Amino acid sequence: MYRILNVSRSGYYQWAKREDSGHNKRRHKLQQLIHRAFLDSRRLYGSPKITQVLRQQGVQVSEKTVARLMKELGLKSRTVKKYKATTNSKHSLPVHENILNQQFAAQRRLNSSFRSRKLYKRNNKSFEYEPVDLHKKSYM
Repeated sequence: MYRILNVSRSGYYQWAKREDSGHNKRRHKLQQLIHRAFLDSRRLYGSPKITQVLRQQGVQVSEKTVARLMKELGLKSRTVKKYKATTNSKHSLPVHENILNQQFAAQRRLNSSFRSRKLYKRNNKSFEYEPVDLHKKSYM
């Protein structure tokens, strides 16, 4: 290996047996702490919140360092959409009467109830909207 790298034999083995530097040890420890905090947050926290968690644990680290290490580890926070109620039933406004009464099978055959379909039939040079009979499901 030392011949391929074009270095001396003693230099190569000295480099291979050398311990990690203090910088590399701290970096490895930060990666472990970041990964643990990320999993504890159920993969929800990004770099700002992970930084807060680490600072509360007494680790002195910048948000930029946390963001860089998270990117190297492939950790991305997942966003959860907040629930938004779309229906407000507690109001005093008038409500239209339910004509079909949720009976989607028609009782009478013709002209009683229709469903809409985006079907347009060519008539001379224009297009006409065609209603569909619920029983036949065919075009009138």
